[in-house]
Amino acid sequence: MSTPHTTISLRFEGGLGNQLFQLAAAVHIRDVVGIPVVLDRQFYFQHYANMDPRSLEIDVLPHGFTLIRGRGRSSWFRALPRAIVRRVITRGAPIILFNEAVAAARSTSDPSPEQLALIELADHDPPFFQSATPPMATAATMRTLLETRIPLAFRPKTDSPYISVHSRLGDYVNERWRGELGPNDPSSLLALGRELSERHGGLPIRVFTDSPGLFARICPPSDTNRYELSDAVSPWDALAGMARAHALVMSNSTLSWWAAFIATSFREQPADVLMPHPWFVDHRHVDEILPMAGWTMYQRSLLDLSSIEVTWP
Repeated sequence: MSTPHTTISLRFEGGLGNQLFQLAAAVHIRDVVGIPVVLDRQFYFQHYANMDPRSLEIDVLPHGFTLIRGRGRSSWFRALPRAIVRRVITRGAPIILFNEAVAAARSTSDPSPEQLALIELADHDPPFFQSATPPMATAATMRTLLETRIPLAFRPKTDSPYISVHSRLGDYVNERWRGELGPNDPSSLLALGRELSERHGGLPIRVFTDSPGLFARICPPSDTNRYELSDAVSPWDALAGMARAHALVMSNSTLSWWAAFIATSFREQPADVLMPHPWFVDHRHVDEILPMAGWTMYQRSLLDLSSIEVTWP
């Protein structure tokens, strides 16, 4: 990390919400810390038994970023395509994974300002760019990317008179994630949605979920339990729909976080947002760094999976 020519490789992982955090970290490292970055898409060429299938959703990168396909956990030249290897060798620039760069910085007795910045960034994971010194260049770059992709979500006044309720079920119900992230009980989310609806003049409730069949089975619609299921097809559609809502009930999902971030940060009047606490099943440091000013915390109610039949692939 002592050479100014070091390049950091940051790997995209997870769904759209996680990818946006990782891209924000890459912009911060390049534009604020001042270390070149390449972005690695290797994650999306592997199968993960305990995780919903994911795709790289960010189809347009900010200017100047290179997208590579690394191989396994390699972090040096052999992880890069041959054409990039030639260019890197010509410039004399070693490639090091972000986590390895942070580990090296932590083990240094007298870290450089760049290394201290990487440690500070890692300590705010997620959200990467809500660091102690928020980089305005990062916020501006991320807004440009998001506004280009979902422009209707950035209108100064909401034009979508509904309450958004996000229910993240999917792989949260399997044994790998059940004890760590855990799914929110859809019934409790709808109850919160009804509270917001009453507070905002009886607006209808629109549910955004990755498991519409399971949600409807747990919470059958009726005259006393009215809601509509969103017809969002892609993660971008869901993000735009939630971000445009009049008010939001978040799940413990990074996609929820970005929707609430947009609805709070870029309107003349910030949206009314309810955020789950704790984010994981147990309390962790993210509970201090994830909330934004004005968000209201609600106590999570975990779904009792013993009372329903859930089939996981």
